[in-house]
Amino acid sequence: MENTNNQNTPRGIFPGWWAFIGGLLAVIFHGAISSIGGYILGAMVLDGDIGSTIPGYCSSIISLCSVLFAAPFGAFLQKRGHRWGLLMGEIAAIIGFAVLAFGPSNSALTIAMYFLLGFSVVAACKVGGPSLVNCWFQKRKELPMTLVIAAGSLGSIFSGIVASIVEKNGWRGGWVFMLGLTVVSAVCVILLVRDKVHGIGEVRDGKAWRLSHGIDLDDADVKKAVKGEAGESSEGRWGMLKNPRFMLFSLACLFRMGAYAGSMGYVTLIIVSKGFTKEQAALAVGSVALASVVGRLSAPVWTKVLKLSGINVNRISNILMAIGALIIFGSSNLSLLSFAAMLIGFSYGMGYVSQTLTLSELFPEYDFTTVFGAFTTVVNVAFIFPTAVGVIGAALGGYGEIYLAFAIVNIIFAVLFGFCKNKKSSEQTA
Repeated sequence: MENTNNQNTPRGIFPGWWAFIGGLLAVIFHGAISSIGGYILGAMVLDGDIGSTIPGYCSSIISLCSVLFAAPFGAFLQKRGHRWGLLMGEIAAIIGFAVLAFGPSNSALTIAMYFLLGFSVVAACKVGGPSLVNCWFQKRKELPMTLVIAAGSLGSIFSGIVASIVEKNGWRGGWVFMLGLTVVSAVCVILLVRDKVHGIGEVRDGKAWRLSHGIDLDDADVKKAVKGEAGESSEGRWGMLKNPRFMLFSLACLFRMGAYAGSMGYVTLIIVSKGFTKEQAALAVGSVALASVVGRLSAPVWTKVLKLSGINVNRISNILMAIGALIIFGSSNLSLLSFAAMLIGFSYGMGYVSQTLTLSELFPEYDFTTVFGAFTTVVNVAFIFPTAVGVIGAALGGYGEIYLAFAIVNIIFAVLFGFCKNKKSSEQTA
């Protein structure tokens, strides 16, 4: 393939790294919607501009949007490319933040705008960023994939700035700041992101890197990707839902995410029920989020240093989460309970990154975007778990049994992960 267009990138630098930077910045800025947006909504409640239940509704809407939009958006990326897909998310967020900043303040309008913001999170964080990395990288995707997935939680770095702005200028100033971030993100996408690696005469990982490592430039993966570059996935938009291997893997990840989402909100209650104070309970679970970030960043260690396949990393993630859940169920030692909470956070984080890497092992590149969209739709059904746990726990008069159930389910799926392997994943692992 002849390189007819270098897309104005400096010579010697693989264009995929510029695309990665653009996607990474989009993920960081849009990841701030969940954390910082919640703070601004709280300020609106305190000022009496929206109802006290609206922040909770808006948080649920972001999760609901993953279920509603991930699969069709993945199919859109498959046909139109990542640049236009990410820009759609940027435009949705710009409209949403502009209306929230300058429009009338009421609960109904806020909820409506959060559907736009939720779609933008799907476009950047849930589907667009990871699939963009997979489009440009193959053998050396672990690091950029880990960073782009972990970056979704980095938006909170702007919390201090937003708090200061809201304190001085009111909650509208906070939305104006978020609008400014989104405009910057859109400019980065326009300047840095390109749609298809094969469309500019390149291959995944870059020609120079593949040649230096003795990798065939014309392997089957590249040929199939070029052939299907502008078409639909071979499975079709919803065809993956009929694929047993895909559904088994997705359900395993769904219950792992559900175990994390459904359990973390009730760890404090369990620890208090075991005779400890609220302050002790808060300290015990205070490092869970940090442990999750560490778990996400550990993904390259498992795959590159320890040479484990994606399937086996996911198995380990499930087993570690099951161990943490069992400790919470059976222990009354505060140190052990603290360790268990952090273990659950760490195992979820490592699984969250590894599941995306594993999908790229199980399915070819030309199917990945659609596959990942459908996968995101399935696993984000986990947003119902916190509510379900609350209802079941109230009916049972406690939450200990739920942790036991989570442990059993995660162990079962750790075994079932083995049935997700195929010939392609085995060859890639080797």
